[in-house]
Amino acid sequence: MQLQPFDNVLILRQPEFELQRTVTVTGEVRYPGLETHPGHEVAAKQMRRFGGMVSFTVRGGAAVALALLLWPAATLSAGDKASWQVAEQSVLTPGEFGSWDDFAIREASIVWTGNGFTMFYKAVAFSGQERTCGIGIARSTDGVTWQKFKDNPIFTPGAGEDEQVASFTATKWNDQFWAVFAVPQDEDEKPQVELARSDDGIVWQPAGRIEGLPFETPGSMSSQPCLYAEGQILHLWWVGRSNDKAFLCHSISRDAKKWTPTTMQPTTEIDSREMSAVRIYPSGNYYVLVYAAHDEDKNRFSIVTKISREARSWFSKGPPEFAIERPPRGLIPAMIFTAEGARLFFPETLPVKEIDAGKLPGKPPSRGCVLRTAFCPKSAYVGY
Repeated sequence: MQLQPFDNVLILRQPEFELQRTVTVTGEVRYPGLETHPGHEVAAKQMRRFGGMVSFTVRGGAAVALALLLWPAATLSAGDKASWQVAEQSVLTPGEFGSWDDFAIREASIVWTGNGFTMFYKAVAFSGQERTCGIGIARSTDGVTWQKFKDNPIFTPGAGEDEQVASFTATKWNDQFWAVFAVPQDEDEKPQVELARSDDGIVWQPAGRIEGLPFETPGSMSSQPCLYAEGQILHLWWVGRSNDKAFLCHSISRDAKKWTPTTMQPTTEIDSREMSAVRIYPSGNYYVLVYAAHDEDKNRFSIVTKISREARSWFSKGPPEFAIERPPRGLIPAMIFTAEGARLFFPETLPVKEIDAGKLPGKPPSRGCVLRTAFCPKSAYVGY
């Protein structure tokens, strides 16, 4: 592309784009408010102010000017592809055929316990003609290498193919582990959202059902709630719907029984794409929002990170977006932040044949999956 005489170039700022990087160029600024401008004397007689439009030329001609205009977009695009370092080995894989987790592992939730990380994850198995699921734990001292607990599963919703648990997320509150999870219901019923508590993260007790909050519409597989503790307060986040519109919903409780009226922010104020699997992490004076975004036009799923001071105005700062090549059913990301950067955990689908499909009874309803991880160093963050 070559610029011709009288061509106009319009520069638009991308909403929420705050990549703080600099570039130095040499050239000439043409502005009637400057005394060096040939029309300054006439402009000073005609104008009380000189306006906000500025033109400039750069040394090197049109090629350098065009490169300068395209530089921010090119920098961000390149960063998206190169910023994440995907580990070659899976974090967790399905167990042996016939075990409680022989088909798929997904939906991780990670808690820092003071001397290491505890991961709670959902596993799926096929038993007879039924699909069963449960929650297992794995532990790590560095967030990279994980070891499954030998007595998994530590939590099961019950027996039978209709008993399911979804979006199990855990936190530490008042020296106990607390978890929230959804129990999908029939087509005409809303999913139940329930609480559980544990002293050690292994033996769990029911802690009641959450009532009175607007969870997902009837027939949905999961309301995908997210729970975390901040001091003496429990925070509950989820994506809800009203009049066919999606909202980021938030409620708090001081006793895990009474919950405040729900605050609802249209998800379109955060992202024009469909949002799901929201996860909120408190970080000092900020809230960190991690979620899955689905671009229907491009048929692309991405894991997105944004931050906010007041949990209302969200900005793209931190790790760049991470594209998911083969998104599985129930794509729910987990992320831990360290002094070195951010580590993402995500499920990746596998062709059934890779997990010994010949031994699976009947036709499985979906492909299995493993849990993968990717790391983004702070030097590759955007917006900083």
